[in-house]
Amino acid sequence: MQDSNGPYLAYSNISVPPLTGGTGSGGGVVEVSMKDYVDAQDEKTRAQNDARFAEVLSGLGRVDERVSHIAAPMTWQQLVLTMASVGLVLIGVVFAALSYASDRIDGGIAASGLLDEFSQSQAERDVGQDAKLDKIIGKLDAISIAQPQKP
Repeated sequence: MQDSNGPYLAYSNISVPPLTGGTGSGGGVVEVSMKDYVDAQDEKTRAQNDARFAEVLSGLGRVDERVSHIAAPMTWQQLVLTMASVGLVLIGVVFAALSYASDRIDGGIAASGLLDEFSQSQAERDVGQDAKLDKIIGKLDAISIAQPQKP
C-alpha cells in the first residue's frame, strides 16, 4: 500500500490481545497508522531515557557531596615540597636521558675504533690481492701476445 509520501506502508494490521475483566467482545484487528505507532514507541523510549538521565544526574550530585570534604587547601610548605619533588624528578629524567645517550655514543665510538681496525686490515688484503691480480693479468697479456692472431 502506498501513501503520498512514497512506497511506505501507511497502515498495518496489528493484532490486539483480548481484554480481560471487561465487557464486550475484546480483541480483534485494529487499523493503526504505522507512523503513529512508531512515534508512540519513540516517545516512550525518550521518556524512559529522560527518567534514567535524571536518576544518573542526581547520583552524580550525591557523589559531589561525598567528596567535597576530601579536598583540603594546601599549605605553603606542602606546595614548596611538591614543587621541589617535581623539580627533582625532572632532573632525574634529564640525567637518565643523558646517561642513555652517553651509553649509545660510547658504543658508537667503540665500534668506530673496531671499524678502523677492520678497514685497515682489509686495505692490506686489498693491496696483496691487487698485486696478485696484476701478476695474473700480466701473464694473460703475455700469453695472448704469444699466440698467433687469426685473420
